[in-house]
Amino acid sequence: MAQGTLAAIGVPDFTTVKGLEGSPDLPRARAAIVGVHTPNGEERLVLHARDYGLGDQSETPLESESTYLETLQNTLAGKPTHLQTIALWNGGFYLWRSGVANSLVDGIDKARNLLDSDRLTQYIIVIQQAIALYREK
Repeated sequence: MAQGTLAAIGVPDFTTVKGLEGSPDLPRARAAIVGVHTPNGEERLVLHARDYGLGDQSETPLESESTYLETLQNTLAGKPTHLQTIALWNGGFYLWRSGVANSLVDGIDKARNLLDSDRLTQYIIVIQQAIALYREK
């Protein structure tokens, strides 16, 4: 149904992800099943985080909102946290699938470089400013 809808509205290229609990987050404890859809057909990818040095035997449990937000801020600031490998796995994948990186390995490297710099924090500030301007209108 999704494929037909996207084709009907003129979106010929898209990626589907069998993620965690229905989200687009790639799991680390099991295979990530990805569909790459193009006008020429569909390719199914089965990706394992462990093959890229990012696997784990279990997923990271959700914490309290305040603890999660603090850990997330530390992760985005380049500090080592338990969310770092999740950010590398998912960030690398999406950088690759969006065309920013040439391969998944390249995407993971780019994600690592982004986490090691302050660029993500700068982007967050820009997004927060844009949201504030939008709310003022």
